[in-house]
Amino acid sequence: MYPAAQPSISVRPHDQVPTFVPAHASEAGLDPERLEEARISLEFLYGEVAASWPGFIARPGQYEMMQACLLTFLSAKETDDLNRTGDNLAQLEAGTGTGKTVAYCLAAIVASKVLKRTVVVSTATVALQEQLFHKDLPRLAEIIPDLHFEILKGRARYVCESRLNAAINDQAQGSFSADEFQELFSNDGRQVKDLPHDTAKAMLWFKSSAKKLQSGKWDGDIDSLEQPPAPQDWRRVQANAQACNGGQCEHFRSCAFFRARRQAATATLQVANHALILATLQSDSSLIDAGNTLFVFDEAHHLPTIAGEQFTYRARLGSSARLLTSLRSLALRHGRALPASSRPDPVAFAQLFTACTEKLALLEGYCAQAQFVSAETAVHRFPQGRVPVDLASECVQLASLLRTVAEMVARIAATLTEADETQSPAEREEQRRAGIEVGVYLSRLDTLAKLLSAWATHDTVPWAKWLEFAGGASGAAPDVWWCASAMTAAQVLSNSLWKTVSAAVCTSATLSACGSFDFFDRLSGMNRFPARRALVVPSPFDYAAQGELRIAPMKHSAKSAEFSDELCEKLPGLLRDIAMGNLCFSRPGGRCWRVMRPCRKTCWPWCKSRAMAPVGRC
Repeated sequence: MYPAAQPSISVRPHDQVPTFVPAHASEAGLDPERLEEARISLEFLYGEVAASWPGFIARPGQYEMMQACLLTFLSAKETDDLNRTGDNLAQLEAGTGTGKTVAYCLAAIVASKVLKRTVVVSTATVALQEQLFHKDLPRLAEIIPDLHFEILKGRARYVCESRLNAAINDQAQGSFSADEFQELFSNDGRQVKDLPHDTAKAMLWFKSSAKKLQSGKWDGDIDSLEQPPAPQDWRRVQANAQACNGGQCEHFRSCAFFRARRQAATATLQVANHALILATLQSDSSLIDAGNTLFVFDEAHHLPTIAGEQFTYRARLGSSARLLTSLRSLALRHGRALPASSRPDPVAFAQLFTACTEKLALLEGYCAQAQFVSAETAVHRFPQGRVPVDLASECVQLASLLRTVAEMVARIAATLTEADETQSPAEREEQRRAGIEVGVYLSRLDTLAKLLSAWATHDTVPWAKWLEFAGGASGAAPDVWWCASAMTAAQVLSNSLWKTVSAAVCTSATLSACGSFDFFDRLSGMNRFPARRALVVPSPFDYAAQGELRIAPMKHSAKSAEFSDELCEKLPGLLRDIAMGNLCFSRPGGRCWRVMRPCRKTCWPWCKSRAMAPVGRC
């Protein structure tokens, strides 16, 4: 266990007397001239914002947070710097109304110019990302003309023009029907089954979207659509890394995803979300160079949860067996068209797939015999994440076989997507589509291999492992979900994020718990960096004097699906009563909500005995 962030010693130049300063304000190791230059620039920008931002109120907490952000960024590490004690990391809690966005943005902009590094501001959700991009940053850009910012979204938020054309032409994907294929590759295994699907309506959307895309009326971003399509229709046409052959694609120059990436690459400040950042850092993507990037994680209390979701794997064994059978016939069919040097040995290839399906059948039989789950017992959890030894042994072998299959399939897909000048344009296009079709399966193979590897290991901090009864379609045998999830994302965040980033600031209005950062420290892995900066800035609002909590009687729980509808029905009436002065929030010594003057003590019993009544006597 690492100790909490401790105060550091600073030496005052004028008297050389050592004095203790809080860790968040430590200037140890910083170049004094660079620090002074940055502070002058920051003071100038802050003054410009204070003078130009409508209704801006400078707050001491905001200023203190801004200075802490600047010191954190100026403590940025080089890629090869192994001395990572944490002075380049900060956890800054700032209460509602502090003005966090202005504080961290101004500090990041100044540090970016001084250090010549890109800034990535990451939010918890795409909705918050959109708010920052379309509201807060444009305001700053009016004051700072040379501020250039762009938005970063995951590939799945953009349409793939090749897959859209394939959907219009109703090209089958392997031996699966469209519904089966999309169900198999869905990230959410718990989606509602047997939802009505209008095929004609879907085809109409595919065609109209293709026209808008080609005419420039749609940029290919699902978030810019007034009415998004059905989820199963979007999954069929969304961009997919395994189904993409980059510059070889005929739509590469007009591709919505790559066009957005090219625009973002030129920006000083990029707006992203936590899930995208974590997924990118785990892959070989060159989208974000963590070692040369200054990060801000807003709403950072969501970071450990989102990181944990990145390491949750789910797969159905029955569907996976069908996937392998389909992939086998697809790969062999397209493999026959390859040159002899790239063509897989059909006998060895078939034997490898047979070994995989036999192992899957063995695991299915094991679960059926053990009767872990059923329609009556929907979930079975393995205590301490320990699965039976013989089951773990089979998982190890199957994971190894699946990785071998994935390597061979990846080579086939890569060969198919390579441009062959000896072929006609039509033949090249057909072969390219075949390569994309084969490549789509790779993500599922990778997930299945990772799941089985997790089941086969038992670390010091174990993974949660469980089974869920999936039922079966009409006439089909019941299936079972195999699931594995990391208990905590601390180690992953420590190794993949905190030890690789140049500098990072985590901020939120709710980072601490019971006056301490210990809980967030443990979940995020920041407790492994003893020199990390920590600061709590209270809200400028006096909630006790300025507000009162009223809980309206509700029929439904906040977790219920009907809660939002009930709230929408009740809220207008409550707001109308407040506006008209029909709700009395007064108390002895307080102020009458209606006329904003001290409430008479003689009025209090009357108001108290007539809750929700007009307050005319106040």
